[in-house]
Amino acid sequence: MERRDLLVFMTWRGIKARYAQSVLGIGWAVFQPVITMLIYTVIFSRVAKISLPGNLPYALVAFCGILPWLFFSSGLTGASNSLVQNNQMISKIYFPRIILPLAQILSKFVDLGIMLLLLGLLLLGYAMAGYDVAPRPEAIVVIPAMILVAFVAVLGLSLWLAAMAVQYRDVAYALTFVIQLAMYLTPVIYTTEMIPGRLLPIFGLNPMLAVITGFRASLLGAPFEYHLPLILEGTLVAVILLVTGLFYFRRSERLFADVA
Repeated sequence: MERRDLLVFMTWRGIKARYAQSVLGIGWAVFQPVITMLIYTVIFSRVAKISLPGNLPYALVAFCGILPWLFFSSGLTGASNSLVQNNQMISKIYFPRIILPLAQILSKFVDLGIMLLLLGLLLLGYAMAGYDVAPRPEAIVVIPAMILVAFVAVLGLSLWLAAMAVQYRDVAYALTFVIQLAMYLTPVIYTTEMIPGRLLPIFGLNPMLAVITGFRASLLGAPFEYHLPLILEGTLVAVILLVTGLFYFRRSERLFADVA
């Protein structure tokens, strides 16, 4: 019971800290994905002229990638630095250390919920404008499943990086660059169909490819079954990251108070 209360407190603290002393406050959860979508649309649709299959608007395709990616990247950044940022608490009080990265990730679900609402409004708007966007019936199951895969992936990877960051502060400096690079290796600004077939098994090792592909396939009417092997591959990788991350985190936990 006490651990659950601490997790709730730390999650709420993470939510408040994100918007404390901010003029826009929670409006940033709207502003950031919308502006990102507009920039990508201008650069990659109008300038680079990326072509998409069917009658799909690029802005909507991009938003289906931006939404899970922002959840993943912001959760990974916050959770990976959570032990270092709370080093005084770790050195003075005993509690399950996993609460710190877990709370950081859970706090991002507020932004995720707002972005999902925006996505629903975009789908409705484009459908009313005559675009051929029709969510498949299984979207009601696939979308929560893809969110769960993203959560498992970000938690597993965060446990690795948070434990490493306590001993190697280079992790925090390198993380921003690695996340930026990883975004270009993930179909955020392009679609899975644009990846050469011989490279798909390699790209499929990225669990966020599975998540974004699942989002688009279920929401934009694409053939979901065609992408099922990639989605299963990414899901398996996410589970492996979580299992190995838990093992490494628990093995390193006894060193946190001494090193932090």
